[in-house]
Amino acid sequence: MNLVRRAYIESACLIGFAALLALAGCAQTPASGGQQVLANLTTIANTADSDLTTAIAVAAAATPPDTAGANCAAAAQQVEASIKKVMAATPAGATVGVFTSAEIASLYAPNSPQFNAAVSTIETGCIAKLRQTLQAGASTAGFPAAIAAALAITAAPAGL
Repeated sequence: MNLVRRAYIESACLIGFAALLALAGCAQTPASGGQQVLANLTTIANTADSDLTTAIAVAAAATPPDTAGANCAAAAQQVEASIKKVMAATPAGATVGVFTSAEIASLYAPNSPQFNAAVSTIETGCIAKLRQTLQAGASTAGFPAAIAAALAITAAPAGL
């Protein structure tokens, strides 16, 4: 479990770094530049939501259905929805400058309450899928697929 938690923290650090870069860009641009950054982040979140919805459908279509996979994607979707809720607090035309950008960046910084809740949600939702993936890796035939799936599960927060 420590390996998974470490991957989440590393992913969050990358997200935090990206947010700081966005913050630096907003500090040097007019409010419309900050609004553009938020629009781009919303587009990314919408793409993630579509992909997670498709992943849930694929898991449900399996015989027997992959409830662990569906639960994992649903957990990621729940975290993504909480992030989109924050983004929605800045409606089109709102002034989004350095202070708003700093607030948004601080919400999901490592060890913030929001970050910890997101990690907990994903860990809880994905633990069964991770166990299945590791069990598949125990067999030689399932090893390549298990490695790919494990990498996708541990990198999931980075895609949000």
